[in-house]
Amino acid sequence: MTAPRYPFRFYGVRPRDWREGADTAMRYELAFAQDPDGPARIAAAVAFERAAVSSPILTAPAPWTWAGRWASFVVGVGMPPEGPAYELARRVVWDRYFNAIEEAMHLVADAVALDQVVFVNAAAPSKGAAARWEQWSLAQGPATAGPAWDQDATVDAGVEAARAAVRTSAADATPWWDRMLETLTTLP
Repeated sequence: MTAPRYPFRFYGVRPRDWREGADTAMRYELAFAQDPDGPARIAAAVAFERAAVSSPILTAPAPWTWAGRWASFVVGVGMPPEGPAYELARRVVWDRYFNAIEEAMHLVADAVALDQVVFVNAAAPSKGAAARWEQWSLAQGPATAGPAWDQDATVDAGVEAARAAVRTSAADATPWWDRMLETLTTLP
């Protein structure tokens, strides 16, 4: 049996525990295989924004920051409303969130080659099948330290305009919990 191959290193794929930032902010740092130019930055950020539509990922209006081959961004978690109709959705929100993050990172990597992804808020190793990806990543070596974001980071206006356009075009998208409940009610 051959060892699994993963498209990039991912630290904090689906951690057992994490620290929530202000307003439940979840910070990610991406290291691309090469320093992306303007069009590549836009392609990566748009791929992520599109993946977030109708998922538990709440993309923040806070900008993505860039430093060489690195990008950093913050997202939130779209929590279903309170109430008995949404009980199931509230129970599965974290599984749905981390599944959506994995899918989004794959789409980013399809757009622009990634070297590594770090979920900065992770406070414990990953669990389940995701643990194998994290263990593989750790076997390749520890996560490469990112830049000094408070000193080296810049905002790319073209990226932010493209992100805003995706959010605007998706403003009327059905929330993920309603799509999930619609699917359940149409099952035979």
